[in-house]
Amino acid sequence: MLLVTICSSATFAANADTGAPAIPTEVVSSPRGTLAWAGVRLGMTNRELEALLGHKVEVHDAEDPGCSTIGARVTIRGRTVTLGFSGPQTNPVVRDIVVSLRGTTWTKDKLVAALKRQVPDVVYEPSRHQPEATEKENAGPTYVLRHNRDVAILIKPGEALFISPNDCLD
Repeated sequence: MLLVTICSSATFAANADTGAPAIPTEVVSSPRGTLAWAGVRLGMTNRELEALLGHKVEVHDAEDPGCSTIGARVTIRGRTVTLGFSGPQTNPVVRDIVVSLRGTTWTKDKLVAALKRQVPDVVYEPSRHQPEATEKENAGPTYVLRHNRDVAILIKPGEALFISPNDCLD
């Protein structure tokens, strides 16, 4: 195991061979009362992101605008990560983080257990479309921080891990 400290507020564990996390949710954290993945946090500026990654990140019009007007696709820890930004194109702010889970075999239960271990202050948020569905019944559960319900994590096994403002998730 290789320990990496990012932004001095969070420590993440990564596999020393590939740099990829054992389970994608194991690098989720809640620094500064928001959510982050592998050090990339909601509210981070593009300049801060470039300093973290060590290279320039080109932003462009978002493919699927949703809540973000501009976006970028990067590879972090062996995973394709799509970032949505808001604000001026000169130094936009990360608004959402989508980590691809395509090609993985991680089950919902394994992803949820790892998330709850990593960020113990997350709580299940029932779906707006199926409010009666329990956490166990929901195939794509959403979690919010107990102290900040405005940001959320949506887990869609085999598809993606979404970290975004809660009102942007379906």
